[in-house]
Amino acid sequence: MTHLHRALDLDPDYVDAHNNLGKILLGMGKPTEAEAHFRRVIQLHPTNFEAHENLGVALLQQQQLDEAIAEFQKAARLKTDDPEPHKNLADVLEALHRLPEARQERALATASAEHLGETHFRIATALQSDEDLDGAIKHFRKSITYRPNTAETYLALGKLLVEQNRSAEAVIALRQGTEAVPNDLRLRNELARLLATSP
Repeated sequence: MTHLHRALDLDPDYVDAHNNLGKILLGMGKPTEAEAHFRRVIQLHPTNFEAHENLGVALLQQQQLDEAIAEFQKAARLKTDDPEPHKNLADVLEALHRLPEARQERALATASAEHLGETHFRIATALQSDEDLDGAIKHFRKSITYRPNTAETYLALGKLLVEQNRSAEAVIALRQGTEAVPNDLRLRNELARLLATSP
């Protein structure tokens, strides 16, 4: 926070510093203070997705539900393939007992997450073919955040980590896979094989 305040002293219109400071304040349970930073970003850049999304969270924490809905809707329009605004909208709409709308937003969130997960998986496999292995690992992990129940991604990530002599990380990834997809025999077999052969 000290460095972010210093950055804003040097440049009061530094968007990244406002966004980052606002997120820290949200995490500290200070949504009113955070709100001011997100509103400043929006004043400077009205189409900043992150600021609208975070402002919605700040307003939600202050129980300003109608205002939060408006911000999440703006965020969803700015970044149509991101599931987070739809998830947040669903939460608020459920709190307001607007259940049909909430179900619709949950469905949109699921569809967006599925699409992003598939996109990151394809990027990862392409990078792996180009021998950008660190980039591939990064995108496999991104894919898992959006599609945590897809066994193929854990298997691909685990195999790549083993090839990079990062067996401990591969074990962690495969354990996560068995927790997320407990009935997938391939994950359990690969984890057992790795545990049996790892030092």
